[in-house]
Amino acid sequence: MGHERTAVAGAVFTVTIGVMAALPLWLGAVCVVPWFHETRLRRHGVTVIAVQADAPMTYQCTDSSGTTRVFSHQSVAQSVQVAYDPRDPSNVVVLQDPSSRPIEITLEPGFFLLGLDGIAFAIHLALVAIQGKTLP
Repeated sequence: MGHERTAVAGAVFTVTIGVMAALPLWLGAVCVVPWFHETRLRRHGVTVIAVQADAPMTYQCTDSSGTTRVFSHQSVAQSVQVAYDPRDPSNVVVLQDPSSRPIEITLEPGFFLLGLDGIAFAIHLALVAIQGKTLP
């Protein structure tokens, strides 16, 4: 009778570890994907200055075809530097200050490594449980 409860508790623990390990992987992806998008537009896009529009946290810029693009961004600055894709001018990204890059470069791999370690531990626990062994 005690073995069944132990097996259920072990399964719940293993699933919980796996779910908890998925969170850092998700955080890493949330950080990396916008960084790649910004880097691509910084290299291949058109960079312009967007000025604050009438509404708070709303900015506007004019693309190469003369169309005024309005977008929102959480900033109180009078102007921000943006880049847009020349093939799709509605694809606008506000360029981050380069001083914030070292923080991202440090945190993103840490999130991925933490998540991968957690996933590996959950897989190890599952294999131990399937083989019927106990942890030392």
